[in-house]
Amino acid sequence: MSIIAVITDPGKGGTFLSWTLHYLSGHTRSFNGKANAWFPLPDNPLNNINAHNFKSNDIKFYSEFHPCVNNLLNSNPDNFHTIYFHNLIEYPWSNEFLDTKQAIKDVTTITDKIILLTNQPKNSVCDQSYRRRAHGISFNDPEIIKVSDEDQLEDYINYFFKDSKEKWKHLNEIWDLREFLALNMPDGFQHISPLFDLTSKHYSIDYLEWVNSGELLVQDIFKYFEMPLDQDRFTQWNEVYQFWRTLHHNRLMFLYSFDKIITYILNNYYMDLTRFDLDIIQEAFIQRELIYKHNLNLKTFRLEKFINTQQLHNLLEPNIHPVGS
Repeated sequence: MSIIAVITDPGKGGTFLSWTLHYLSGHTRSFNGKANAWFPLPDNPLNNINAHNFKSNDIKFYSEFHPCVNNLLNSNPDNFHTIYFHNLIEYPWSNEFLDTKQAIKDVTTITDKIILLTNQPKNSVCDQSYRRRAHGISFNDPEIIKVSDEDQLEDYINYFFKDSKEKWKHLNEIWDLREFLALNMPDGFQHISPLFDLTSKHYSIDYLEWVNSGELLVQDIFKYFEMPLDQDRFTQWNEVYQFWRTLHHNRLMFLYSFDKIITYILNNYYMDLTRFDLDIIQEAFIQRELIYKHNLNLKTFRLEKFINTQQLHNLLEPNIHPVGS
């Protein structure tokens, strides 16, 4: 019995990686331990935002872990099964992630075939996006699924920033919402590495490596696990992979250019910002950087969209909000 565990930071392509392991191994089906059933393996797992047309063994709550694993252990695999999770959902929400730590501990007793897919904290800017990569479970109620980006943002604000929202009274205008987010949003996101014993045996992947050179990476993964790679399927896989990369393009472009955007704003250099198709979260993160790192704010009353860096330079003013030390 062989199980490969895929453990990742949230939203870094763990479902696509799990499908890749099955597809390039020549599998035509995969076993879903949560449903306790076999499903046909798709030739293309993508929808318009992620790879969730593949029914992965994605664990969201610790209560799902052992029933899923037991079903996997009691079935006959086609070479191997996969199990996948990132930071688990815990109620009440806690940044201690005790359930996640326990799941990691438990999975290492089942298998030493573990892939750890992580994003370096210095590259967390790519997580700043209004466009979510999956439907979200409500922070307030695990029985509620938030589908739209708007509903997920509202749920996030109402859970983490309820008191601040009440002080602002109204967030109907986009410039008020943008400034509210700039003042309240965190500068980093969940990472799995601090919860993982990095001295234990695992195959480490950097998110930027996975999203930029996956066609080379997968060949090394198969060599590491001493598994044959189905070369007849590799061309088809690569076509799917190249399209999957485009789903991450906006976030990556924002990451690669973020420091330059700030420099251009501060120095009145010209850069067209429309090519980045900035969303409200990305605009707010630019404003956040100006407030917290440079003690500057933007006169954004009636400013509906960031167009270029000189536009924003001309709106700079001293920050008056208390931001702490």
